[in-house]
Amino acid sequence: MEIQYVGERLWLGNLGYLFVTLSFGAALLSALSYGLSIRPAWAHWRGMGRGAFYVHTVGVTGVVSVLGYLIANHFYEYHYVWSHSSNELPFEYMLACFWEGQEGSFLLWCLWQALLGLVLMRVARQHESGVMLVLALAQVMLAAMLLGLDLWGDDAKELGMNPFRLLRHEMEAPIFSQANYLSMISDGSGLNPLLQNYWNVIHPPVLFLGFALTIVPFAFLIDGLLTKQVGASALAALPWTGVGVGILGLGILMGGAWAYEALSFGGFWAWDPVENAVLVPWMVMVAGLHTLIIYKNTGKALPFTILLLALSFILILYSTFLTRSGVLGDASVHSFTDLGLSGQLMLFLGLFICLFLAVFGINYRHIPVVKSSDQLSSRELWMFVGSLLLLVAAFQVIFSTSIPVMNKVVNALYALFNIDKTFAKAPPVDPIAHYNQFQIPFAILIALLTGAAQYFKYRKTGKDIWKTVLRSVLISMPITAAMVWAAHIDKALHIALMATSVYALVGNIEILAPLAKMGKIRFAGAGIGHIGLALILLGSLISNGKKQVMSRNDAGIDFGEGFTGDEKVQNVLLPKGKPVKMAGYFVTYHTDSFVAPNHYYKVEYKKVDEATGQIDKRFYLYPKVQINDNMGLVSDPSIRRTLGWDLYTHVTSVPTGEEKSKWEEAEHFTVKIGDKIDYKDYTVEVLGIDLAPGPPTGIDLETDSLYLTALRLRVVKGDKELEMAPYFIIQGSQLQRPAAVSDLLGLTAFFVNIQTETKDFVIALSAKTDQSPDYIIMKAMMFPMINLLWLGSVLLFVGSILAAYRRFSELKRRSN
Repeated sequence: MEIQYVGERLWLGNLGYLFVTLSFGAALLSALSYGLSIRPAWAHWRGMGRGAFYVHTVGVTGVVSVLGYLIANHFYEYHYVWSHSSNELPFEYMLACFWEGQEGSFLLWCLWQALLGLVLMRVARQHESGVMLVLALAQVMLAAMLLGLDLWGDDAKELGMNPFRLLRHEMEAPIFSQANYLSMISDGSGLNPLLQNYWNVIHPPVLFLGFALTIVPFAFLIDGLLTKQVGASALAALPWTGVGVGILGLGILMGGAWAYEALSFGGFWAWDPVENAVLVPWMVMVAGLHTLIIYKNTGKALPFTILLLALSFILILYSTFLTRSGVLGDASVHSFTDLGLSGQLMLFLGLFICLFLAVFGINYRHIPVVKSSDQLSSRELWMFVGSLLLLVAAFQVIFSTSIPVMNKVVNALYALFNIDKTFAKAPPVDPIAHYNQFQIPFAILIALLTGAAQYFKYRKTGKDIWKTVLRSVLISMPITAAMVWAAHIDKALHIALMATSVYALVGNIEILAPLAKMGKIRFAGAGIGHIGLALILLGSLISNGKKQVMSRNDAGIDFGEGFTGDEKVQNVLLPKGKPVKMAGYFVTYHTDSFVAPNHYYKVEYKKVDEATGQIDKRFYLYPKVQINDNMGLVSDPSIRRTLGWDLYTHVTSVPTGEEKSKWEEAEHFTVKIGDKIDYKDYTVEVLGIDLAPGPPTGIDLETDSLYLTALRLRVVKGDKELEMAPYFIIQGSQLQRPAAVSDLLGLTAFFVNIQTETKDFVIALSAKTDQSPDYIIMKAMMFPMINLLWLGSVLLFVGSILAAYRRFSELKRRSN
């Protein structure tokens, strides 16, 4: 007998799915109609295409509205709502629930493209049919991601993922045998703690708007190829390309700010595969924007421009495949797991690759080509060189990022041809070092061109240009020298990057100064954007290259298996109410508070004037953590911001339940060989120093620069006696102090320091206790001049949009 479930609001899910099917069908009809209307004799089909796209937009808006209503009202009979939301989430995070899952993020992308389609139907004019054909095809593929049709009789191979699936259809649990199961579900699974941040409210919408904008230049160029009017379509695509560069770049930089503030990377860019997959299309689009400007001013480089702008959109589709097919599951913490959409994602990618190759190949001969040699002193030559550099740099990033894909493809080919081999190329072990060794030289050359190319004119520049270039170089040199000295930059590549970035900054300021005097700000977009790029490079170099770890585990406390060797050195234990000296500050953990679902920890930083004893500086930070059943401790840092530096503090461990520390705060003693110490119920005798001990377990000592010693201690407690040997190790530039721990006697001993002048030793002892003190383990880092990077990010966006506005204005004047 079929169960009649109580309380389910099925009509809402049915309405939402009706909108899904409506959006898919209408997008398909719109694509067909616009495709037919490209032929002048069938232009009347354009009206059908418009009407169908309007209906499609209504369908997409309906899906968004219904899903948003379900989330806002906590209708947990729906799997998507239960999986991504919960009762306690504030309004802004309820918005973030919408796009946390794959279905919601595809829907957000689809919504942006639908809205762009409404704009393009009004402004594309003679290009409307071709442009809207491409856009409607993309909408067909995105809407298909939400269909959830079982076409093959196998639930694991559905076409798309329906966001209105019922929870009882997706999970097996005894409660679903009860008609009133909804009364037993009081809350949802909740939003991932890492995503409960204000950046998750604004970053994904901006990023997906950037995704959507990459299709617009591609669509204009496809229209131009189909209608044999490539030049006019390219000029129409120019302002849209500028907007795409600005918005997509802003989305990427927001992701960097999110990583810096919330994701505990200890920086803003970690060369994570998901970050890389989005960065590469932007780099290629920037290259395409510059070659498109070359075409506008000289008529050159149009075939290369078409390839670059097509590649930027195709790379967006490829990045979607990388991040949502599960192929990066072992390489990135940000990628989605495979929900069965990998086949559709490959089809999406393949459709547009084939579309472009077919249209480009058939119509290549209609692309205007200007055959002339470029002068060494021409602006277009150096802009073209810069675009090539960006393309090669992007290729290096995407090649290394695609190693998991290469492994799967090669192994699939081996299996196809019955070759008994396995291809397993490993991704970079140290991604930051791997990518930086290639990207820093590219950045040096691009910064150099960013500063110099602005001085040149199109086609040919007079000889006096070299005096102007030399003046900028001479101004840049003392500024560079001062910054290198102040920031203690000592690596040759870093000095070169500093020099070229300063040169780019000075050169573009020189270009902007006359424009500002004449009030021609609308011509300043490129210069402002280039200044932003120079500041981003400078901020990245100084803040990330010279960041300082302030927290040092001088007591040598072993925090356990959950910490790596570096993390044990770079984290410090703060007992509640007891100040610990840290890089010139006295840092005290005062108290904690709980505002669901976050635990807040009040940490005081205090700097005291040594001469007067007066407090010179004091401030408080409030890092927070969530204790999540699935993810454990999830930390959200607190940051002290100043003009010159940021102090970044996050909690890495707290005592919770059975995990609370069972050791008292260590007490320090200065001793000589032969001394005896009375500590609580223990008598500790210093027997001697072992200059050649065996290596401690769990520590890699393979280095040429090694100092290894152990202090021999005899410990007596009651009728129990044993020897302990804490270590003191200098390995390269790293100091480690592995403790000696005796569970039998309940004692931990640390070899803290060697005082070479007095030949004394500093040891620390910590006893087991049933009532452990409250504490936090935290890490503190200082990022100098990080605000240069954020200022540069704002200027890069403002410059891109200002330049795009100027291009739109020029296009409107030409059209009139």
